[in-house]
Amino acid sequence: VSQLGDAFYFLVFMFVIDRETKSPLFVGIVMAAQALPYLLLAPAAG
Repeated sequence: VSQLGDAFYFLVFMFVIDRETKSPLFVGIVMAAQALPYLLLAPAAG
């Protein structure tokens, strides 16, 4: 249930960013910024 909520939040958040900025580039930047901590910390966490 938690992962479903996280996925729904992410989808709605990206929709709001797209609607407010009208910029696919900015949506991509926000997506990368959200994924970056996971990508950097996952190898150390195992």
